Amino acid sequence: MDEETAEKIHATRFYLGSLPNTLPITGRESSINALLSFSLNPEWVEDVGEEGAVNQALEAALFQFLPRNDAGIFKITTRGPAISALANVLETWIKKYPASMILQKWLQNALDSAKACFAECNVPVGKPFTPYQYFHRLSAQLPPIQSNEATGSAKPKKALKNVKKPDTTPRFSHPQMTRTTVH
Repeated sequence: MDEETAEKIHATRFYLGSLPNTLPITGRESSINALLSFSLNPEWVEDVGEEGAVNQALEAALFQFLPRNDAGIFKITTRGPAISALANVLETWIKKYPASMILQKWLQNALDSAKACFAECNVPVGKPFTPYQYFHRLSAQLPPIQSNEATGSAKPKKALKNVKKPDTTPRFSHPQMTRTTVH
């Protein structure tokens, strides 16, 4: 999978996983729940091939969000694990068919639809971190590492001083729950 597609999948996963809280959670009876255990209909595979069957299964799962507009954007009306699973389904099948224009179009439409959902709900769209950015932001918060040349081990430059050890003395708030010695 190329880097641009991987970034789109990452962004789609971020946006679908953080849809506005103003949307209701997907109900149990919703067709989109098929994305949680995505599988292909063997008859569809036989009729239109595996790639075409993926397209049909996505259409069936996202039926409640269709029709799309001319730009391919479908209206996301619920949030939760089912819609979030769309990014995982697309990633799985794009890995298998990286040159598939149908799956690439689904990916772009899902990303655009998620962004449009934020706009429609008047919620500002954040920017997803790439794994590289996340690592560097996290590592910037850690103290620098200094090597101890005598032992070859690494220790943080600043030792934690004045850190109180937790008090492990039992505390009893009820008068009948005091410690007594049994003889």
